[in-house]
Amino acid sequence: MKFLLLTSFVFVFSLFYARSSFAAQITGLSYTYVSSTSLTITWNNQGGAAYRTLLSSFAAFTNPIVDGITPMDSNTTSYLNLVPNTSYAFLVKVDGDPDSTRVPISTFTLAVSPGIVSFQIFGTSVSVTLSPGLNTTNYLTLQVTTGNAGNFDVALSSSVRATGANNTETVVLSALSLNALTPNTTYAFQARARNASDPTVFASSGTTVILGTTTLAV
Repeated sequence: MKFLLLTSFVFVFSLFYARSSFAAQITGLSYTYVSSTSLTITWNNQGGAAYRTLLSSFAAFTNPIVDGITPMDSNTTSYLNLVPNTSYAFLVKVDGDPDSTRVPISTFTLAVSPGIVSFQIFGTSVSVTLSPGLNTTNYLTLQVTTGNAGNFDVALSSSVRATGANNTETVVLSALSLNALTPNTTYAFQARARNASDPTVFASSGTTVILGTTTLAV
């Protein structure tokens, strides 16, 4: 009887040890490509396995956008037609392995150029109203800056910039005012969005430029 109990214990322990020892955990998970509308994610291949993947725009992975399984030994996946300047969360685990823990990773798609709804030009100032364009409107930050007839690397002495942060879900930002301009002078105006993934840098995959606009004479 004792022999049978000992044998049963050893058998159960062996199964538990085998499952724990050979649980396939995902390593090397990273984004290898990020654009305004697409993401590519890779991870280290475990060998002889397919992978269960999940993409969501919510950190809690509610309302998943894509839930799928990769082909055998395919350790990369890509997603297209995403929304610019939007947070996405990704999960991956070895398919069919109950011991494989889902590993999460998140990032933002890049911002694209905003749109210019309207602008008014005066002698020493300009008022510009921007739209988010294709960017997600939540907490979007846009900027307008002046340039020397389109050459933004060579600024005029009176070149200025204005920044507006959309801290709600409204669709159009309030008008941004560029002041202290020189009367009867030609300016260009460049509008751009801040990439949410790097809040210290104003950048977008495109810009909206108005060339050859002259302030009024006073």
